[in-house]
Amino acid sequence: MFERHARRVFTKRHGLPELYGRLMARAGPHWPPVEGHEVHLLYRRFAGDSIGPTKLLGKTSHFTVSYESSSAPGGLASAQCVLEKCEQDYQILSSWFKVAPPHFSVVVASISQGSLDLAYHDTCRSTDLVCDAGNGVGDPVDYTAALVVAEATEVFEALQHKGWNCGAANGEALSRVLAVELHPGALGHHSVAPAWLDHDRIDVVNRNYPTDINPVANGCAVLFLNWLHHQLGYGWDQIVQAAAPTLALTYQLLTGMREDACPRFLSLLDAQLPRGSDCDSVPDNPLPLTQQRPIAPRF
Repeated sequence: MFERHARRVFTKRHGLPELYGRLMARAGPHWPPVEGHEVHLLYRRFAGDSIGPTKLLGKTSHFTVSYESSSAPGGLASAQCVLEKCEQDYQILSSWFKVAPPHFSVVVASISQGSLDLAYHDTCRSTDLVCDAGNGVGDPVDYTAALVVAEATEVFEALQHKGWNCGAANGEALSRVLAVELHPGALGHHSVAPAWLDHDRIDVVNRNYPTDINPVANGCAVLFLNWLHHQLGYGWDQIVQAAAPTLALTYQLLTGMREDACPRFLSLLDAQLPRGSDCDSVPDNPLPLTQQRPIAPRF
């Protein structure tokens, strides 16, 4: 059904975000869960916008890194950074998730023009990653390396299989915050927190939004995870192991408390970043905002 709708609304005059918007408008309120990479792959196929010839750069114990020939020299520089950082990032992710994917194949390519996704893979478990090379102007040198962490995190989530869902807001948010943890500032131009702060501030804590391509839902989830870490003081290893189908249950696993975390989370943000104020420049991690009393970790 998804591909049939996509073919009906696709036109080369529109970019990928427009395709998603047209899909949502046509489908109405009963749309099934849709993962970002599904929309992205269909768009590239319909538009004939495939990745060009690639060159192998190098291999490590857990990665094969290539780059799109036409993306050089920016693609080559980004791929070199990925090759330098990937093993260290892998070891940290593996220590947090307590799982070890066997091998990743990474292609660094120019994919961001008109794109909804900066990086993608076929399924949550797929270890074949395609990541944007960046434009070489506003993006930090480790921008692509951060994207690799984000996509690899989704594979770790799937292998852990405890509740983080790469096709939903909680899994997408975790991939974003861990990428920024390992590469601070690398994704600063791609924040999602303002979309939620300047919107209706929907509750994605108690209900996991069933797609990874809604910036409003992703903004709430990213802020909540950063609140757990930077405001309440839980380590990323603790948060990762407190995997659950909703962020509310993650909070309860961490704290051992049955209370609804959303009012406490919202009260802080509403007080410090009031509704109706212009939050367009707020980063994904504006925390800590004030001193809330930390809760002792449960484990």
